[in-house]
Amino acid sequence: SLPCGDGFTILREIRARELLARTPVAILSSSQSPRDHAEAAALGANQFVPKPSDFDEFMQRIGGAVRNLLACTSGVRD
Repeated sequence: SLPCGDGFTILREIRARELLARTPVAILSSSQSPRDHAEAAALGANQFVPKPSDFDEFMQRIGGAVRNLLACTSGVRD
């Protein structure tokens, strides 16, 4: 449980702020619900990683999201 609301609320707030809107967001969740996964994607999460998660896999996913952001901002695509 997060002190400032659930992850979906925080993600909505991030996406609503112009300065943060393009920030890569990974949801790390113990939920196995397809509905939660779909909601995260609809709200603009870049990754949805189930817990427990392998740390190396998690870091690879984060790295991929950052690379995609950098490619979009530089005009270069993989």
